Amino acid sequence: MRKLTTRGVALKKTLQTLNLRVIEVYPGGAQDILHIPRKQQGLKLLKQGLEKLGLDGLTEKPSDHELDAATCAYIGKLYLEGKTCMYGTEDYAIIMPRE
Repeated sequence: MRKLTTRGVALKKTLQTLNLRVIEVYPGGAQDILHIPRKQQGLKLLKQGLEKLGLDGLTEKPSDHELDAATCAYIGKLYLEGKTCMYGTEDYAIIMPRE
């Protein structure tokens, strides 16, 4: 986990040097708020839940990582639309969909 965290922090810094906005999202928590199944309940069910939210273009049998990434992308869309809330501080925050 430390390796992933270190990699994520480095990626965030790189993206910010390109003047890109970076947000942190917790896909499992977001799935709970959106009332869609988590990957532990079955990838097929999670995919169906994302499709009901309007996501299309997912592969026929996506991996759990792809579905979490799709969830994060959806939260990014909601963020740009002003439909999220922030937990934490400006320096370290998790962006989640509004309930």
